[in-house]
Amino acid sequence: MTTTLLERMHGEEISREARQVRFSVTILTLITAIFFAIGWVAGRLWLGSVYCGFAVRQGWREGTKPRVPRQEPNLYG
Repeated sequence: MTTTLLERMHGEEISREARQVRFSVTILTLITAIFFAIGWVAGRLWLGSVYCGFAVRQGWREGTKPRVPRQEPNLYG
């Protein structure tokens, strides 16, 4: 028994499910997803910027410390 592609696709079932999709809910979900993604990226960029800022500040502090002259070890006591 061979079946055709159209018989295996269940066209009526797909059409029935497609009619149940509400366009307004779908559009609102997409808009919400876009704003969520923008917020997520902004949050990550902010966190990364703050991290880099603190790293620069720490490097500045280390770089501006007064230099203590290093004493060579005395091998003869």
